[in-house]
Amino acid sequence: MRVYSPLLGVNIIVIINFLPIVSGGGLQNALSFVNELPKHTLKECVFIVRKNSLIEDAVQRKELKTLSVKSGLLNRFKFELFARSYFEKNDVCFTFFGPPILSLIGYTHNINGFAYSNLLYPNLDFWWFQPVHKRVRSKIIDLYRKHSMSFANEIIYETEVLMERALIDPILKGVNSHVVKMAASSLVSPSKIDHLDNDFDSVIKLDGFKLLFLAGAQPNKRIREFLPTLFSLNQLSDKKTYIILTMSSDESYCKSIQKYAGELGLSKFIINVQTVLPSKVSTLISHCDALVNVALLESFSNNYIEAWKMNKLLFVTDADWAINNCGKAAKYIDINKPELSAKLILNTMKHKEQTLSEIKAHLKSFPTSSEKNAQYLDIIKKSNL
Repeated sequence: MRVYSPLLGVNIIVIINFLPIVSGGGLQNALSFVNELPKHTLKECVFIVRKNSLIEDAVQRKELKTLSVKSGLLNRFKFELFARSYFEKNDVCFTFFGPPILSLIGYTHNINGFAYSNLLYPNLDFWWFQPVHKRVRSKIIDLYRKHSMSFANEIIYETEVLMERALIDPILKGVNSHVVKMAASSLVSPSKIDHLDNDFDSVIKLDGFKLLFLAGAQPNKRIREFLPTLFSLNQLSDKKTYIILTMSSDESYCKSIQKYAGELGLSKFIINVQTVLPSKVSTLISHCDALVNVALLESFSNNYIEAWKMNKLLFVTDADWAINNCGKAAKYIDINKPELSAKLILNTMKHKEQTLSEIKAHLKSFPTSSEKNAQYLDIIKKSNL
């Protein structure tokens, strides 16, 4: 199956692998990548997608070649074992955040996006919330992921800090490395606000500050641990503060948040709009006053740049990796000091003009989604075939 690739100017196949992408920021980035593809640029490429996924829909709408794989660990494992039969040696495989496809290691030229920040911060107990036996399992999986990534020909990191750490890591330091800064999804912008959308009436009608936690049910996000700060916010100000969640209420982590909120007398200040479609993110952000991300660790959160693009305040973890990403375009809080954090949030809300000015300046240092695509495609074009 040899075709001429306008991208590379040679008879070779470029494989774009979206199999590791399920939801969250990865899904936003993948959809943005597809939506921003220049016309005809990748017409002769093959996109590996999960069957019946939003990414499959987006790729097929552009009439691009797809190879669809049924969801489920076993189906993916089977595909990865026999993927070599679909392609030829020296094809280029760009995996959007994840390790190389098993049977393509040493067969294709593998370019892999890296989104496992915890692999490069060994001193942080990233799995602190798990019982001991699950924590051991997670750490074994992490070790497997790091070794798998070391088999890539090239790795693309989201930040300079991650790449600098990787270049001194015993396992990853020998891999050719790049940085492509994150950009706000092409689906997120003030122009994408749907003013007729009534899905967020429960948020719109609130009289008070609305802090958005745009995240799934992942304990690393430490939303439950933020609740004492929410308590202090409502003790210190006559204007009430609410937090907006975007996760399935059936998730055990969501239930633990609600249970703890009840114990603190905060139940009425927790509004859960459930999982939000990527196309509705702009509208939801527009109805909130700020985004909050107090995760223990992130490589680079979509929350950051989406807040900036929507001209909203951003409150994040007071840690070196967050400060390196956000500079003066965010305010830094320590959830272990709830009263101090609450005072900082309230003061920022009251005097937000300076922070919003810093946000506009900081946003200019990041690429647009189309510019980010161009950087990805340039790395593919220059790959060592």
